[in-house]
Amino acid sequence: MKYFITGCLLMALIACAGSPEPAPEQPVRSVSDSTAFEAVQLYNLAEFSYQQNEVVKALDLFQQAEQHDPYSNTIRDRISEILLELAMDDHDYLPLLIETVSGYYDAGYHRGSVLSSLADGYFLDGQSAEGLKIYEELIEIDDSALNLYKYYLLQLQYFNVQKPELLEKALDKSWDNPRMVLILANQIKNNDPQRGEEILIEAWNRFQDNETLIELVNSYRESGKSDQLIELLIGLMREKRDIDGWMRETLLRNLFIMEQHAVIVANQTWFLDSDADLTDTRIIIFWSAQQTENDSLLTIMCDALLDSDVLTEVNRDRYLALTGSILLRNGDIVRAAGYYNRIVSPAILVAQLLEITSDTTRAFYEQTVDTMQEIAPNDSLNTILHAMIELDRENYGAALSWIEKVDPQYILRNELTIYTAEIYIGSDMPQMASELIERDSTLYVDPEAVIGLKYYHLEKFDRAIEYLEPYLDEKPDSGANLYIALGYAFKRSGNDDRTIAIFKQGLEQYPLSSSLNNDLAYLLAESGTDLEQAWKYIEIALEQEPGQSNILDTAAWIQFKLGNQDKALEYIEKALDTTSEDSTLSYHAGEIYHELGKHKKAKQSLQDAVLFDNDDEDVEKARRVLNDYYQITLEDK
Repeated sequence: MKYFITGCLLMALIACAGSPEPAPEQPVRSVSDSTAFEAVQLYNLAEFSYQQNEVVKALDLFQQAEQHDPYSNTIRDRISEILLELAMDDHDYLPLLIETVSGYYDAGYHRGSVLSSLADGYFLDGQSAEGLKIYEELIEIDDSALNLYKYYLLQLQYFNVQKPELLEKALDKSWDNPRMVLILANQIKNNDPQRGEEILIEAWNRFQDNETLIELVNSYRESGKSDQLIELLIGLMREKRDIDGWMRETLLRNLFIMEQHAVIVANQTWFLDSDADLTDTRIIIFWSAQQTENDSLLTIMCDALLDSDVLTEVNRDRYLALTGSILLRNGDIVRAAGYYNRIVSPAILVAQLLEITSDTTRAFYEQTVDTMQEIAPNDSLNTILHAMIELDRENYGAALSWIEKVDPQYILRNELTIYTAEIYIGSDMPQMASELIERDSTLYVDPEAVIGLKYYHLEKFDRAIEYLEPYLDEKPDSGANLYIALGYAFKRSGNDDRTIAIFKQGLEQYPLSSSLNNDLAYLLAESGTDLEQAWKYIEIALEQEPGQSNILDTAAWIQFKLGNQDKALEYIEKALDTTSEDSTLSYHAGEIYHELGKHKKAKQSLQDAVLFDNDDEDVEKARRVLNDYYQITLEDK
């Protein structure tokens, strides 16, 4: 509220600063010296009262001053402003505001501050049409146009009034002021993005200033116009424009957000040609080099970042690890070892190893571990890395033989507890894992949860149940993922009823869990026992994650089981739009298409299901119905 009053005061000062009066004739001023003196005294008292926050008293004194000097511009302005201030806080003042200020207006007093107050009064009173008429006159006033336009725009936003033709009228008068053009362009862009962008392009062609450039770049990015953005950037570079470092970084960020990595890499020299701090620029170029597999540029940027000494220790380790892994991918083992040896945290190295999926790169990694030992011997680190190589192979016995050589304090000090616990659990030594986890003061997890989940992932379901069931009984609010693991451990053990009970137990703690609702709904759909209740569960999951393919698939399958084939088709096609790389989804799609007589699509979906995954139970179902429906037999992939 205070913001708008400040605007009114600004208008008053502008209006009183010698701006020309509008055309209508004013009454001839004739006030005696004594009367004028009394008016000045009352005016000063009124201003003093206003400064003391005695606004009502100030209004009364200004009105008395007006009686002594009815032709004073300043007194009328102050009465208009104070009435508006009071009306904004208390609408009971609205009739007085409109009556008083419209009286000034009807008498030919058309100064900016009075027009503003009268228009605001109409808006506050719900008379938007009358307010807009006043605004149309307000923006025709030539004196102090910039401030009047600003105030006009603020008021339109405040009262949520959209009047594009008035904005265009204001724009016509503002081309001598670049900042005002940007304000208007953005306001117009809210209702008409194309028109707003056209104004920004014209503004850039006229002004060629940084602020307009930023607005135009942001507009291109928001509308996904990468070609125009690239064309603009190339034009700037071709012209060798002297753009400051901050602007270059802004352009670079926009290109990165739009995933224009090749453009960034091709023009890296231009972005780096700056006296500004280049840390963020180098980071962005580093990641673009990684995306484009430009290993040479990536190592250059990594070295520059490390030499600048601006990265935290953790970030230094991450850049070293990523650069090392890329060199590793290309078989540059010696250089990779050099980067890896500079890493402070062994946990970063271990995480890098466990992210490797290529057998070739994994072999390179093993060679790199030996090379690291040759370059800079570190027996504890070397032993840990060999243990993790065996853990990655799920060769728990060999991993255990390596890890037993390492001082437990080294493991605890270097955030390797969970990895080591996995080795113990894989070697069926849960007590050792539990003791190690309890000794690590930096971990906020319970050993039973870690051990139970690891046994689940090892498909030792009886052991998983042994740890997770009593743990959840004691700590029922330990996470939806534990209920899901425990439930499926029972399912894989052949106890579907217990699985359903566990999922319901989990929903008592996490009623909005999309995973629990989806998995329970699917189990009920598969069993065919309570399809209506299954739909209630899946509706909750859909509300939480409406675009998840597995949730959409479950919704489709429930509708299929209910006999609502059209609804089933709607959901299954939404799921297929999200992903088709799923044997269960393809099997369900085949069944639904077949039921609706879409046999070509049915055959294709069922064939896809058979070829995706030999281990999924739905693969066998798809193979069977493919043979039953279409007499097609497919061998495993």
